[in-house]
Amino acid sequence: MANMQNNEMVIVGGGIIGLLSAIHLQRAGLTVTIIQDQQFPASYGNAGHIAIEQVMPLANRENALTGYKRLFCMGGALDIGWQYPHKWLPWFANYLKASFSEKQVNEGKESIKSLLNHSVASWERLVNLINQPDLLMIDGHYVIYHDKDKGEHGCNDWQNADIGTASVHSMDKQTLERISQQLSTQPVNGLCFEKTGQIKNVSTLLEVCKNHFIEHGGIFKYEHITSIQPDNGQTKIIFGNNIAISYQNVLICAGARSGELLKKMGEYFPVIAERGYHIEWEHDGSYDLPPLVFEDHSFIVTRFENRLRLASFVEFTKFSAKPDKRKWEKLEGYANKFGFSRKSEFKRWVGSRPTLPDYRPVIGKSKKNPGLFFAFGHQHLGLTLAAITGEIITDLVTGKQPSVSISAFRPDRF
Repeated sequence: MANMQNNEMVIVGGGIIGLLSAIHLQRAGLTVTIIQDQQFPASYGNAGHIAIEQVMPLANRENALTGYKRLFCMGGALDIGWQYPHKWLPWFANYLKASFSEKQVNEGKESIKSLLNHSVASWERLVNLINQPDLLMIDGHYVIYHDKDKGEHGCNDWQNADIGTASVHSMDKQTLERISQQLSTQPVNGLCFEKTGQIKNVSTLLEVCKNHFIEHGGIFKYEHITSIQPDNGQTKIIFGNNIAISYQNVLICAGARSGELLKKMGEYFPVIAERGYHIEWEHDGSYDLPPLVFEDHSFIVTRFENRLRLASFVEFTKFSAKPDKRKWEKLEGYANKFGFSRKSEFKRWVGSRPTLPDYRPVIGKSKKNPGLFFAFGHQHLGLTLAAITGEIITDLVTGKQPSVSISAFRPDRF
């Protein structure tokens, strides 16, 4: 076991990565404390999709060259906090470097693919561990198009893409008709993905995991952390009330704040707040589709039991920037345009994905600070890769060889 004083581990961040890492560490015999900075981490707002088909990293040549076509000002889902150039310019420079490096793109693809290949099995182990197997649904998902040209192009791209262990086939007329019966519009074509999945209810998952963690002796604290600093071979955490406590072993799962918090530890991670928005509402009970991606409109709708969640947008900005209400208004416009059943008002949410320029997470142990571990930067794949990340971190902490190579996620690559 890796220098565990009294077998204790402190985890900074209580989102899905932190929670599942805590559960696995706890099962391995460690005493674990989670410190969560806010009541609702970004994990609460994701689309619930187990996206094992997303093999190609978003840092690639084609995305870099065509990104301007997807800008919000041109009707797309990509936006930049132009008033904060010190936040996005350095990140964007590194993104371009990664996107135009064939070596980095290939390394990113193969490493992400390796994790994705283990994703579903690791999730199955997790939901069985917490005695909630029904929370994981491996029923596939749909991608639809309302524009004929975009649909033909999109279908061709997906059917020729590497999608790992997932599979895809053209949508038949019966399925298109079934979808159109639950919308006010008629899709022109679409795709059916198999072996992908979703979480039945993300809020329920997080609550169940938290309760399981606490019931098995874990400590969960809501505390604001202002700084993390080295302290004679330990990690000192300074809280908002100016109380400072040093710990022997710390795992950083603080999402988009991770880079900022780690600066005084001498650790450099160019992580940016890549914000997403969603709206959620109660439906009338008739909607029964799997996750539904409107690819030519860049949003996804997921059913969480009696509620629907419509999510979209990629907004590179300052972590603490005010939400852009125009994005919620656009999502609400989509919900009305496509005629989703609704029996409640819209509930709005915004949160930050932790994204690194090469679109790979950081998973590993510090070479500078003993007892300091990292698991953050999972961008759009945080939920998808949470269970396998928790298993890998537990192997690292307990001195075992992880079942998956993590050299491409090494902390010192920047």
